[in-house]
Amino acid sequence: DCVALRNGQTEDIPTPRARKANPVRKVVCLLVMHDSEILLEKRPASGIWGGMFCPLFLEQENITDESFSRDFGVKLASWHSLPPFIHSFTHFKLHIAPYAAWISRRKQLKPGPGRVWMKRDDALNAAIPAPARKLLLALPR
Repeated sequence: DCVALRNGQTEDIPTPRARKANPVRKVVCLLVMHDSEILLEKRPASGIWGGMFCPLFLEQENITDESFSRDFGVKLASWHSLPPFIHSFTHFKLHIAPYAAWISRRKQLKPGPGRVWMKRDDALNAAIPAPARKLLLALPR
């Protein structure tokens, strides 16, 4: 007594519910390096990637020499952008614009909560989220 089966409409009935589009958040990810070490910060226990070590994620769409110097108190020795990518969560999409940035004087960098310097291989063995792992693996050795 299935009407859809009887009428050959099993692909059409019931109609699928329209999916709600996930919101998009845009961030800059800074892979700040000095010699063979990378700067990571331990995320707060609550929120995305709670308690994990991450490169610096900034709620902005781009970075300049001037904004980096102002925000971190140190000049960049060199930097370049890496290919942007999207990381999907169940409830939103994160558009990540990554930058590899090298500084020459580590001690001048403004301190921040939970910030630590790690060797690249140590960072890969630490508790880091998938996008951070992807970026670290893409860095030249």
